[in-house]
Amino acid sequence: MSRTVETPSNKERTLSCGQPQPEIAFPREEYDRRLDAVRDNMSRAGVDLLYVTMPDHLCYLSGYQAEWFQEGGPQTWPGVSGIAVHVDCDRLIHFENQDEKLLAEFTTHALDLRIMPEHDITSGFMAWVIRELKQQGWLGGRAAIEKHSYRPNPADSAQMQALFEREGCEVVDGTHLVAAARKLKSPLEIEAVREAARIGDIGLRAAIDKIEVGMTELDVYAEIVYAMAKAGGENPAITVPVVSGKKSACFHAMSSRKKIEPGDIVNVDVCGVYKRYHSDVCRTISMGEPDPKLKAYIDNVVGALAVAGELIKPGLSVSAFLSDMKRYYEQHDMLQDQWWIGGYELGIAFPPDWVGAYYFDIYKDVDDDVFELGFVSNYEANFYLPCDAGLAALIDTMVFGETRAEFIHAVPAKLFIAE
Repeated sequence: MSRTVETPSNKERTLSCGQPQPEIAFPREEYDRRLDAVRDNMSRAGVDLLYVTMPDHLCYLSGYQAEWFQEGGPQTWPGVSGIAVHVDCDRLIHFENQDEKLLAEFTTHALDLRIMPEHDITSGFMAWVIRELKQQGWLGGRAAIEKHSYRPNPADSAQMQALFEREGCEVVDGTHLVAAARKLKSPLEIEAVREAARIGDIGLRAAIDKIEVGMTELDVYAEIVYAMAKAGGENPAITVPVVSGKKSACFHAMSSRKKIEPGDIVNVDVCGVYKRYHSDVCRTISMGEPDPKLKAYIDNVVGALAVAGELIKPGLSVSAFLSDMKRYYEQHDMLQDQWWIGGYELGIAFPPDWVGAYYFDIYKDVDDDVFELGFVSNYEANFYLPCDAGLAALIDTMVFGETRAEFIHAVPAKLFIAE
């Protein structure tokens, strides 16, 4: 017997009343604050309309989270769903396709969620968005799109720009508009970072406690990921690297089936993640007692964290901090061995990257930058080692609060020796 027209299909029933229990990271007031900050940035930049497509920024503005953002799919599935913000409107519009309707409903506070009708699919998602914005009266003037985002790809981004221009918009890059708003964290965001650090410490401790000669790098990786997931941690935006032996000099190498051998130096770089907020920590492990010369060198690498901890405070000049740290490395005759000394903003992140928009290092002209209240970043100082041992890595996360700044990871900064 065929289904009558009046009887809804499983799809219709699910999309209309199948919303899962909400999983929204913060109260609506937090997202309202963020929207106001972005609109202020738009006003200062002379931007009337911002169309947001970067996954980190979608999450920042609405809470939206997904495991797939159409980055490398078929050309007929462009990654152009997003959020429109108008400088004169205190609500945003979230544009999504039907497949992600429930996901957007249970992860966001979006009051205006618009789902592309199936009959508009053949005309293209972005063409539908443009029609909706035109009907809303939001087109004309200066429109900004996120040109420094990997999403959408260059071809789809160019098409998006052409569609806006066809409606008489002047199109400019607006990547910085959300990036500037999210640089300084609210108290609720800092709470999330601290929880991420607690989770990251659990993962790092698992590596230190479980690592043995004969294990593969992937064996150690599995212990880290399992421990963090059991502690409530989410998947990091960069896969967790465990690199050993001479391979440790390739700091961005991926964990592999390489076996860990006696005498190896092993670097373990972990990001704990909570509500998509990241906290970064890295420590070095020696598989057995190292050569005294090697141990002394690594002691100087990790000893820098105590020096940095004494320096950091809210309002500290970034250039002054870097100058003092550079002096420490010069005193220990290490500067010529550096891989990188610096740091970058941490916060919301999705694969393939957890590196924020702002960074500092000893070669960058940081002008009059200061470490402001609410700033969160890592500090890393990584050095090529004597004895052809590879590289030693030191990374920790610093938070600048109202009265003090601190490194927030509990795992000590030292060389760990696996017996």
